[in-house]
Amino acid sequence: METYRDPAVLWRLRHSNGDHARATLIPGTPASTLVFLVNDRLERGENFTEWDDALARAEEVRADLLNQGWVLE
Repeated sequence: METYRDPAVLWRLRHSNGDHARATLIPGTPASTLVFLVNDRLERGENFTEWDDALARAEEVRADLLNQGWVLE
């Protein structure tokens, strides 16, 4: 069984005003933490016991930002 210990950047976005954002999953036991950073500052963090839930949440936030005018970096 393969395990993951290192944080993984899930996506990066940028805005026309120069802002940039990213979502990073930080593996942990029993919970992993999904963090959202804007301009390298912590916007928020959420804990998940299941990675599928964390990935779905990251996708939800990414879709919201794309709808607000952000673009993939």
